[in-house]
Amino acid sequence: MIEFSPTVTPGGEERQVAVFLPKDRGIGPIAPKRIPQVNVTVERGEDGKGMRLMRGTEEYGRGAAGLAELAKRLKAHATKYPNLIALLDCDGELPYGDVVKVLEAARSAGVTDVRFAGR
Repeated sequence: MIEFSPTVTPGGEERQVAVFLPKDRGIGPIAPKRIPQVNVTVERGEDGKGMRLMRGTEEYGRGAAGLAELAKRLKAHATKYPNLIALLDCDGELPYGDVVKVLEAARSAGVTDVRFAGR
């Protein structure tokens, strides 16, 4: 911050000071960097067993077939977007072993950034 204060000199003399200030050119708006993200919902099967994998309303499948389809689709996305984020929204009642299988499917597809969404 630069502040100027007028002062009165003895004898009423006026003095001038040359001041050179930088011109404000600005840097313009900075657009936020978009990082591609795939949201995957993992729910417990209706019968209380197994799991159901979905992206939005599209179902990848159930169990091993769903994991294979998930890995195939994630691999296609990860090839196109190397910094892809996989956001897993897992049902809290899902067994830990099933969550690990989904995590391994994402990692095997080449996704290096896997995150979990909280409910």
